[in-house]
Amino acid sequence: MDIALASSAADHAGDTDLPQLIAAAEVLGHRAEVAIWDDPTVDWTAFDVVAIRSCWDYTRRRDEFVTWCHSIGDRLVNHPDIVEWNSDKTYLRELAEAGVRVIETMWDITTRAELGEHRSWVVKPTISSGSANTAHWTTADAALKHALELRAAGHHTMTQPYVASIDEIGEFANYFFDGEYSHSVRKPPLLTADEVPAPGATFPGGLRGVTVDAAVIDFAREVNAAAERITGHALVQSRVDVILDETGAPMLMELELVEPALFIDYAPAAARTYVEALVHKR
Repeated sequence: MDIALASSAADHAGDTDLPQLIAAAEVLGHRAEVAIWDDPTVDWTAFDVVAIRSCWDYTRRRDEFVTWCHSIGDRLVNHPDIVEWNSDKTYLRELAEAGVRVIETMWDITTRAELGEHRSWVVKPTISSGSANTAHWTTADAALKHALELRAAGHHTMTQPYVASIDEIGEFANYFFDGEYSHSVRKPPLLTADEVPAPGATFPGGLRGVTVDAAVIDFAREVNAAAERITGHALVQSRVDVILDETGAPMLMELELVEPALFIDYAPAAARTYVEALVHKR
């Protein structure tokens, strides 16, 4: 099989997953190569599968990116309908309506009253990645100001109470390929309170591979199943970001179905299972 690993011109060199995926494909008897998603010279019809990897610039040109995804069609991982749904974080509202435990979220707030009586808040655009334009505020005035500034700049916004367990326990990124659990990575707290948000994507340090409780994996499976019911398509790749509430029960932070960094450095066997999932798709 010929596999395209879609990336961006700015990000492919820094994506440490790519060389490991190319090597794993070769071991399995397939050919994988990096292709830049918006390069007009790429012949996408030459590939059996096109896997979205480090297209981390798409949030600034989401409509163009979604159009490109649909041009690839059924050969895209994940399916273009999934990408269109998941590339705007309003998908969390649909998951919550489907019964998934999602962090309380306020959409497009314009008043102080909408913030409720929480101790602190996280404010972000609904179309973003890598914590771009995202901040943790400890005062309601600062949170509201940030949300209104994002709206003035043309963004839709989401505001969530900051969950205290992140400071001590962190959050868990749980990876599934072709519906099968692969590995988990712990992310430490990513936001410093009351710090001006970065305009572009930033990538966390302090990661480590972890073994998570079965309850977390079971919850992540439920999230994936709900997403499949909503979109009508099977998930070939997914990352389910889970945090724990004050009782230790799992809640969904984010479901990443577009271009999740795989952090293969923390789970080397994942390169092979990922390529196998791409091959099985065809």
